[in-house]
Amino acid sequence: LSKRTYSLLAAALVLILLGSILASVLNSSMGSVDVSRIRFDGGHGELSGLLYMPKDASADNPKPTIIVTHGYLNSAEMQDANAIELSRRGFVVLALDQYDHGHSALSHENYSDTSFFGVWLPFWMHSMYDAVQYMYEQPYVLKDEAGNGMIGVTGHSMGGFSSSMAMWYDEQDFATTGIRKIKAGVSMGSDFQYTAWLGLTVDGAVDVDTFTVTS
Repeated sequence: LSKRTYSLLAAALVLILLGSILASVLNSSMGSVDVSRIRFDGGHGELSGLLYMPKDASADNPKPTIIVTHGYLNSAEMQDANAIELSRRGFVVLALDQYDHGHSALSHENYSDTSFFGVWLPFWMHSMYDAVQYMYEQPYVLKDEAGNGMIGVTGHSMGGFSSSMAMWYDEQDFATTGIRKIKAGVSMGSDFQYTAWLGLTVDGAVDVDTFTVTS
């Protein structure tokens, strides 16, 4: 190889190294946030995500938490801009891989319907609320004096469907426990008709004759 080729290779490696360092600095908000890959049993399979943890968050200093998630055939990394900005502002953030996306895996043996919709629906029916259940139990996640979780949920497209389902599931649990784990939620770029297939209506009610979620 010529000297010019070696010079170009060396320059490329330097640029890659500098780019990696810069990306790490930005991703961690200048070192004020620890970012790590976590995995946990979600109840319907293994869930995984990128946890953005402000360095001052702890059991003695719990923080409001936001779970962000992606659309169909995508992964947690598509939410990195939101996760970086929100964690920079002091929130604990979980950028979630939904079941069978990214590093997460659904336990398919619980589902007998192998059609497209039979396989597709469980992704977003359960992913967000299963993540809420896990995060609520973490000591660094803020709760109010009554035990309600200070957790926000938001997602794009299919992630929006999953966020809507999580808020609905949370309301059903609230009717029994008196505890809400979700404080607020925002669905982005999601068509409500998909959650309507499962019985949800615009006013948040549910038609029990058509709501047939199985676990």
